Amino acid sequence: MPYYQKLGEIPRKHHIWFHRNGAAPTYKNEGIAYEHVFTTQGFDEAYSIMYHLRPPTRVRKVELIKQWEPKKVTDSPLRHHHLKTADIPRRGDLYSSRIPMLFNQDMTAYRARPAKAYDKFEYYKNGGADEILFVFHGGGVLESVFGKLPYRAEDYIVIPRGITYRLVPNKVEEEDYLILESVGPVRIPQRYLNHEGQIKMGAPYSERDLHAPTELITIDKEEDVDVLVKDGPRFTRVTLAHHGASAPADPSDV
Repeated sequence: MPYYQKLGEIPRKHHIWFHRNGAAPTYKNEGIAYEHVFTTQGFDEAYSIMYHLRPPTRVRKVELIKQWEPKKVTDSPLRHHHLKTADIPRRGDLYSSRIPMLFNQDMTAYRARPAKAYDKFEYYKNGGADEILFVFHGGGVLESVFGKLPYRAEDYIVIPRGITYRLVPNKVEEEDYLILESVGPVRIPQRYLNHEGQIKMGAPYSERDLHAPTELITIDKEEDVDVLVKDGPRFTRVTLAHHGASAPADPSDV
């Protein structure tokens, strides 16, 4: 029983022509919408289909900014630690404020207490890992190619790898996150699912706790947009030829 989410107008079947003027007569540009099939584990696994006003593959420039990866502080004997992170001084923006605390070959745990919303980049994409953002304090909207997802304190936000997004907080000075970067895919553990794919009654959460985007973001601008892309230790500036959040329809088969 897969979870199905649909926003906006979509064609009656996938992989067929979808005329933009037929789906939304107010759009100034004529033509066919660009179908974008997105998956993180191959097309035999969970996938989503989006429809763009402009090709999402048009890239003007790619520039390597830096390469960085966390290093162990010391090789001292294993012992208990109390990591006091609640009073970490605020620094950086919503993305550069991430401070790595613990890591291994599977996951990196960060704390982030940003001092400002954006510095050089409004948009961010993790190309090599799924992300879980736990919101200690704050609230706002996460905007992505899937639409707008409101969030508030004590929410967990799951962002699959390869998804371009930006955080739009109500008050950036209140934002406080724990961020888990997972090399493996973030999924509901199989032990919590019955044979029909439904979350079991004994699981610590249910479908009622899951919230998907509620509103589409449709932007039609012929202008360059910079995206900060992280792929393991590499940070790259990708300049798109138009706004990367353009999506007139968003069926998400996940």
